[in-house]
Amino acid sequence: MFPKKGHGKAKVSVHETGKSRGSYVAEQCFDPSGTGTWTLLGVGTGKARWVSAASGTKVWVRFAAVRGQLQSGWCTPVLVTIP
Repeated sequence: MFPKKGHGKAKVSVHETGKSRGSYVAEQCFDPSGTGTWTLLGVGTGKARWVSAASGTKVWVRFAAVRGQLQSGWCTPVLVTIP
């Protein structure tokens, strides 16, 4: 995932190799240490999502591939600091 800067928001996306254009589900969590709750991040199935929060907020983001009714396991969560 490669965050792109913006004030109070960051765009995160799945890094795909080749020409594949998969569908994805994304979640965010403010404290994944066991006490945090993962919540759906945006609507849609594309490879990019916007994360909005106060500047300086640290948000963990994870993606999973979706094909039909099947979903892969979650990728390793990535920490994004909102600019």
